[in-house]
Amino acid sequence: MQKLSGWPLVLLLIFIGASLRLLYLGKASPWLDETITYDRALAAVPDIIKASYGWDIHPPTYYVILHYMVKLGHSPEALRLFSVICGVLSIPVFYFLAREIFGKPREAIVATLLLTLSAYQIRYAQEARMYTLFFLVSLLAMLFFYRAYKRQQKRDWFWWAGISIINFYVHYFSLFLIASQVVFYLIHLLRAKAVAQLFKQQRAFVVATLVLLVGCLPAVPLLVQQASAKIGSYGVKQPTVNPVMFVLVFLKYSFYPNTLADPLWERGLKYIFTAFMFGGVLLAWKQRRDSIIFLGTLLVVSLTLAWIASHFVFFSLTFRYLYFLNAPMLLLLALAATTVADKITAGPVLKKTLTLTTVLGALCLLDAYILANYYQHPRNPDWRTGFAELKKNCRANDMIVPVPGYVTYVARYYLAEEASRERVLSFLDDTSPSALESLLNQQEGIFFILTDDMYPPERRQAVDTWLAAHSRLLWEDAHFPGNVIWYSTKASPLGLNQ
Repeated sequence: MQKLSGWPLVLLLIFIGASLRLLYLGKASPWLDETITYDRALAAVPDIIKASYGWDIHPPTYYVILHYMVKLGHSPEALRLFSVICGVLSIPVFYFLAREIFGKPREAIVATLLLTLSAYQIRYAQEARMYTLFFLVSLLAMLFFYRAYKRQQKRDWFWWAGISIINFYVHYFSLFLIASQVVFYLIHLLRAKAVAQLFKQQRAFVVATLVLLVGCLPAVPLLVQQASAKIGSYGVKQPTVNPVMFVLVFLKYSFYPNTLADPLWERGLKYIFTAFMFGGVLLAWKQRRDSIIFLGTLLVVSLTLAWIASHFVFFSLTFRYLYFLNAPMLLLLALAATTVADKITAGPVLKKTLTLTTVLGALCLLDAYILANYYQHPRNPDWRTGFAELKKNCRANDMIVPVPGYVTYVARYYLAEEASRERVLSFLDDTSPSALESLLNQQEGIFFILTDDMYPPERRQAVDTWLAAHSRLLWEDAHFPGNVIWYSTKASPLGLNQ
């Protein structure tokens, strides 16, 4: 394997990766965030940027790109196609990054294989959100940063700065990646006792970092406004997060999506992957210290900053925003696999290759189980079926009321080509039982659409109690029971069958 350039295998992995990311692409119903993507992308570009100052918590870049992609249609496949493209492009870029860090095709091929088969990667490549774009641009930023660190060429430093600026406009959490890279380079200078000559001998790094910071400045007011609006948001008290639990949950989501049906297997796989990775890294420490320090710094600094931020801004607890850290995790796992194989077997290259193949085979079997669960079990509420029931029963004068108001995005998406879309009561502010009863007294019939993430729980309980007394349950999601559609009429409160 070491004698091969690696590219024939990389091309094969690209084909396999594309196939896995396209498989069942439209099977899952688009969920709330994907319908927000659709709604944002339909607007004109100036309106997309303006809307970012309202309810959203992300930069507008992804929505601007999707503005042109939705011209292909609003089907789940059309919405998710750009994410698939980014996910497939990540495979060769990841190979370049692994070659740069490890220096040998063997480790790079192993890492790229793990990325290709990763259910975690496939899951976000099949979602109409910005995470695979964020991951792809983050890979490019890591690649040029490491090239600049190793080769000390000005052009690499400025490529890193330019790509990092783009990444900041894709997702704000790229700041954690930038900070971890700068920290790593300062550690490198400390180890080399070259901090005193920072402005003389490291001028390219200093200037590139300043260019990066200046390039990010125009988006800072938007970031501050959005973060301030979300402090204490969703009607829940800010959590105080145990740092150990924070790391354990991150490790769990770093290797596979949360779709497994068996909790025992879920816990077991988490510990198997994590223990294997840490054990292999310890074995490789002497030979790969520089690479491990780089990847470890990306993980430790980014997680520390995210944990600190979680005490102030609730959405910093969302681990998909740390999606870029899946790259160092997989690189360390690949390093562990190759190191364990080398330690187990001494002798000819062929014998070591067979041992490595056996180790990889075991990892791939575990990953195959994860993939089977991913494709088999639903990951999103089945709104497609729910709205099919609504369309079948909807009458000319019926109103559609999303509760809470942001569920308007879901209704708009699933009723995109229906006349009833015009009767959606958008973004209702007051969702108290008295407000809902007032609406019912003014309409012939109302469909109430509820999601399972309505906060605080007391509000949801009060709404559920009122609906049970005044409405008929039209549809309830079998796997996500909190997602329901109720129907009620003024003449007969229990609705359709009365």
